[in-house]
Amino acid sequence: MLDSVRNLRSVEEARGLVFQLLADALKRPAMAVPQQGVHALCGPSGAGKSLMVVRLAKHACATVDAEQQAIISYCDQRPGAWSQLQVLAAQTGVECYRASDAQTLKLLLDDLSDRKTIWIDTPGTDFLAHAETLHSAAPGLQLHAVLPVDATVTSVQKVLETPVLSWASLMLSKQDEAAHPWPLIQGLCNNALGISMVSQGATLGSAPTAFEPAKLVEMALSPLGEMPRVLPKKKPARKRASPAVESPKTVVAKRSRATAKVMNA
Repeated sequence: MLDSVRNLRSVEEARGLVFQLLADALKRPAMAVPQQGVHALCGPSGAGKSLMVVRLAKHACATVDAEQQAIISYCDQRPGAWSQLQVLAAQTGVECYRASDAQTLKLLLDDLSDRKTIWIDTPGTDFLAHAETLHSAAPGLQLHAVLPVDATVTSVQKVLETPVLSWASLMLSKQDEAAHPWPLIQGLCNNALGISMVSQGATLGSAPTAFEPAKLVEMALSPLGEMPRVLPKKKPARKRASPAVESPKTVVAKRSRATAKVMNA
């Protein structure tokens, strides 16, 4: 980016070009929001996983009945976490269960094998270790990473630079609360992991939305203030000089010089 804007003449042109470069770098194939199967959401503490799990269950109710879904709280020992998830799940009509360890989770998944969709909420402490345990406990389970839009550099690196785990998708939360998305932008530029949904707001009424690179880049550039997106004009390509067409006077002059040479000889 520095090389691209080095020779530009105005801040407006530089902002426009940086916007275009970043928006192009963040583009990735569109992904559908998961609605069926067994899905576990993993991510750092405070990423909003519990709310996102319930929001996904509510969104899936458009195609899958609430009776055909289930929500499982896995190994979350935080005070009040279980009761909070129960309150949220009650608003969707989806039954909520609790598994304190991997063995209990296996038993629950066997008992709920007739359900079309199962959502698993996980704790934020040592979330990578929990993700590995879940992957081993249920081979058919899909792991989804959850990051807030203003995630720290450490959280972004843990999710996007961990070769051990194969994430089914990335989910972004708290888009309306973010102010510094640069660590996430850098991570996404270096990793092509698909983003299945973006959420914002603290209520279940906010439906998940698709990822829009332009919105994320605009958020990052907002401290520069509002200004028109002016892309620098491309310099016209230089044309090769065509052989000059000789005028009649030039031809006559050349003939005269040639005749003079013959006469002198």
